[in-house]
Amino acid sequence: MRGDSSDAVRRAFKRTKVRKESAGPVNVFEQVLDLADGLALKGCPPPLVRQIVIGPGTWDPSVEGARFGLLMLSGFLVRRVELAGRRSAELLGQGDVLRPLEIEADPWAMVPSRATWSALDTVRLAALDARFASWCAAHPEVVSRLYSRILRRSRTLALRLALVQLPRVLARLHFLLWHLADRFGHTCREGVSLSVPLTHSLLADLVSAARPTVTLALGELEQHGLLRRSSAHGWTLLGRPPPAALAEEPG
Repeated sequence: MRGDSSDAVRRAFKRTKVRKESAGPVNVFEQVLDLADGLALKGCPPPLVRQIVIGPGTWDPSVEGARFGLLMLSGFLVRRVELAGRRSAELLGQGDVLRPLEIEADPWAMVPSRATWSALDTVRLAALDARFASWCAAHPEVVSRLYSRILRRSRTLALRLALVQLPRVLARLHFLLWHLADRFGHTCREGVSLSVPLTHSLLADLVSAARPTVTLALGELEQHGLLRRSSAHGWTLLGRPPPAALAEEPG
């Protein structure tokens, strides 16, 4: 994991204040279309829920007051965990479920850590409140799908734990970008377009490496014709996903 001092991280967060905007209520199934695929909900439509819109910057999810959880409708959030001056990151996007009332940091934990959230762009969330939870009681298949999205986060984190053990940062980045493209990418003429605001610093947190090392590895991937910067906030992955043997190639 990358070693940045906690004081430096806190100063960076203080410079970026989150902006919250009001928005009208939404039907979550009209916003996250695959959530209701194959379900017969016409006879009993779900209640509209409060929509939360936040701008880029740090964010405290515990103030939102959605007991059942928050469902991401659009945008990207990053959850960083700091431990002993080092940190890792988790990237979340549309369809992910958050539990804002869960305790992020237990002051009595034997190994204390600190979790922080930030929005990479404008993020829209649906507040799944008690009324929505009551409606779900009659539709257990919806609850099952929401739980599957929570489990998807745990599976993704497990995959990332394996990924950051690869000895070469170049291989970590290559696998990570294709992993993100599998969910957030769109096919294009040359390969797969990944329109996610991934800074070198964020990529360093995601692959547990130093930012300068990540910058060098990205340049090497571009030199090999495997990656191209397509915009200020996006990449184009060229060719095919990397073979497993890439992780074992000598540096």
